[in-house]
Amino acid sequence: MASSSKNRKIADEKRIFQDKWENLYFVTVVKDRAQCLICSQFIAVLKDYNVRRHYMTQHGEQYDALSGKIRDEKVQQLKASLKKQQTFFSSSNNSSECSKLFEGISLSANTVASRITESASNIYQQLITRAQGFAAFSLALDESTGVTDTAYCAVFIRGVDGDLNITEELLDLLPMKGTTTGRDIFKELEGCINTAGLPWDKLVSVATDGAPAMCSENVGVVGLLKAKRNQLSLSSPFSAIHCILHQEALCSKSLKMKEVMDFVIRTVNFIRARAFLTDVTEHLNEFNLKLQGPKQMITMMYDSVKAFRCKLSLWAKQLKSGNLAHFSALQSIRVEPQHLSYYSDIISQLLQEFNRRFHEFRDLEPEFALFATPFAVDVACVSEDLQMEIVDLQCDTVLKQKYMDIGVPDFYKFVSQEKFPKLVNAAARITTMFGRI
Repeated sequence: MASSSKNRKIADEKRIFQDKWENLYFVTVVKDRAQCLICSQFIAVLKDYNVRRHYMTQHGEQYDALSGKIRDEKVQQLKASLKKQQTFFSSSNNSSECSKLFEGISLSANTVASRITESASNIYQQLITRAQGFAAFSLALDESTGVTDTAYCAVFIRGVDGDLNITEELLDLLPMKGTTTGRDIFKELEGCINTAGLPWDKLVSVATDGAPAMCSENVGVVGLLKAKRNQLSLSSPFSAIHCILHQEALCSKSLKMKEVMDFVIRTVNFIRARAFLTDVTEHLNEFNLKLQGPKQMITMMYDSVKAFRCKLSLWAKQLKSGNLAHFSALQSIRVEPQHLSYYSDIISQLLQEFNRRFHEFRDLEPEFALFATPFAVDVACVSEDLQMEIVDLQCDTVLKQKYMDIGVPDFYKFVSQEKFPKLVNAAARITTMFGRI
């Protein structure tokens, strides 16, 4: 008798679904099984303890606050949603065949996880296949820490094929175990590049957040990348880019708002300083928005930087002379000349910070100018190996009209690789560059 009691099946216990569970634990009965209305998971055993445990551990914190009529309405809403899912094929042709087909698909946690892994692997292989055919590509590195305090380095790739079609994707997420020095990051990055089979001679630039571990010429990722290129005897141009958005944020911090406010308090001029900071912040926000948005070319972003530097220079001069044309908040109050001179100095300091942080782009300005305005550039200022192609390009009326119609970067898709090989390669190099992370 004892042996029979131990070996009895759950079905023999004749457990039934209790209606009160719907409102108490947000479950319903489907084919003699309890199914959670919230997560659609089936509960193995029809016992109050099992049903209650599932609700308390998975959903109690979120749904315990619901009571009375609100709780009843939520239950009915979830039941309606579940019923809609179950009767999805009822009005379709061949609904029975479709229903049988979907009933045969396993949706267990392991199966779903396996399919996600397979999909991710397939997408990764498609990216690698495409990347191996890039005419040029750039990388962007972004180091951060996950919720488990594990450091990661996200590697983004941006490349162009022979027709200058742009592809920009997340290449890999590298977990950094132990230390996160420049050598550690480079070692993981080198493995990532080699595993993907990316050609080192096609790498034209790397964008970073400017941290010492990234940018140091000796032990940083940038320095070690250059050493790797030298080791491979690669002589093609290579650029290190500091994220423009990151630099803009650092420049904004150089305003030293606290010192401005301290000065104001000492001079009993709180309202005037607030007005000045309002105007400056508004200008910085407008500038920041221009650096955002999809399909931003690095040349376009740098044009915005140059324009903002020109504006800073103009504002500094105007403030010193008492002209408040571009400071609407300051216009609404009376400001003494000595305070305007102080505000002008602050704008000048901000300009100096922009000049200091964006100095690395000065070396790229000739390439940017050639890429953005190939028909207006002075041939004498172009690299000698490109001069003959630029002369031919500037005298081609058909291409000139195409440039006027569609602009860059799409214009370069119509430039013949055979007739202008060096120009197309130069355009591919600039097109792949990351302006931000």
